[in-house]
Amino acid sequence: MKDKTFVIILAVIMVVGIATTTALLIHGYNLWKEISIVEMIANWGY
Repeated sequence: MKDKTFVIILAVIMVVGIATTTALLIHGYNLWKEISIVEMIANWGY
């Protein structure tokens, strides 16, 4: 019983981690297309 719970928790953590990573990659790629790194640096101080 304890082992099964541990496996389920691990699976949930893995799924959440993969989903978060995928979302961040997609979001980051879309941002990268919209804003160039130079503009980001230029706007950083303002």
